[in-house]
Formats: sequence, structure tokens, C-alpha cells
Amino acid sequence: EMIQLLECRQVGIDHVWLMPKIYGSYKWTQLSISRNKSFQRVHQKGICALDYENSSSRYLLSGGASGTIAIHDTLYPVGVSNYTCPVVTSITGSSTPSAHTHSISSLQWYPHDTGIFTSSSTYKTLRIWDTNEMCVGC
Repeated sequence: EMIQLLECRQVGIDHVWLMPKIYGSYKWTQLSISRNKSFQRVHQKGICALDYENSSSRYLLSGGASGTIAIHDTLYPVGVSNYTCPVVTSITGSSTPSAHTHSISSLQWYPHDTGIFTSSSTYKTLRIWDTNEMCVGC
């Protein structure tokens, strides 16, 4: 099926934006639950938003009801039977002055680079984050 999609895109039958969308959906359907993998706990309240980045297929963003945002490294070491994915960094109101103070409603990685992501909260605020400096960009 993927070969047919590529051929349709090459001859111009399908729009350029269609292939990445279908491939992204395909990747989600191929996920399976691992009994040997867990995530380091960082959120004190519920998790409201998640986004898995596609450029290196490694990092997961999680946003909580308290306004906390965390970046988890999902790279699974070969040969390890049980593994907890660590939090690379987190953004909280106490650690970052420009952090959200209300529940995170949406998170989105920049499609081509793990250096940028956006977040929004239920308090009608939008932030564009630079992950290299862990600060609000622009």
C-alpha cells in the first residue's frame, strides 16, 4: 500500500501533504504496548496532552493539568529487560518564569526538528519553545 501511495504522489495524483499524513497515521497503528517500558513520573495531576516527534522518533512531550510540560526520551537500550524512559527536562512555573500556570491543552513538535515545539493552555496562552535553551522563543 505504501508503494502505491508513493507512485500516486510521484505522478501527481495525490497532494504533497497527503503522504506524510497517511504515514504518520500508519506509524501510530504500528505501536504496541510494552510491558517492559514505563515513564518517569513528573506530573502531579493528570496528563492532558501528548505529542511524539517524527524527525528522530525519540522524544515524547507530555503536558499536565498543573501546567507542567515534560520531554521524555523514549530511546530503548538494546538488551535491557525493564526500562523507565527518563525525563530529559521539564518546564514548571517554579523553574521557568514564562511557563504556563494553567492546564496544558495542546502540545505540538515542529515537524522537522526537535529544537522547537508549541504549547497552549486553557488560560488562552500560546508559547513557542526553544528546546536548546528551554525558554520561550521569538
